[in-house]
Amino acid sequence: MQASTQQARATRFCIPAPVRYRVIGEEAWRVGDMVNVSRSGVLFQTFSPLLPAETCLEFILAFENLEVPGTNVRCVGRVVRCRAGPEGTTTLAATIDRYRFVRTEVVDSSEDAVGPDSEHRLGQSLRGAMPPTSRRRRDE
Repeated sequence: MQASTQQARATRFCIPAPVRYRVIGEEAWRVGDMVNVSRSGVLFQTFSPLLPAETCLEFILAFENLEVPGTNVRCVGRVVRCRAGPEGTTTLAATIDRYRFVRTEVVDSSEDAVGPDSEHRLGQSLRGAMPPTSRRRRDE
């Protein structure tokens, strides 16, 4: 029997939150609603048009329901897949290649989205969060 070369799929966290995104190089932001997030990517729905796979994006995840109000996660990634849904919706899956935490007031600034010196792993930041199906204690 051959050893599997596939890595285990990253744990997904169902955290409903608004998403703002734009194609790298564009000024206009689009809006959507996050379906789930993992250390490697995000899935969200929008009413915006379909984007081709591999399109580079900048996006902001606004975790308004968490304990730290006013904190957003500003990310850079690329479209993995984009599909048309019912009633004019679009479901978009994107990688999270780089990210950093920013305060709400910084979101609209003209500073770089996410510089190379701010690379992190989202999984480390969500280490204390529990997936929706897990009931384990935080200190495990």
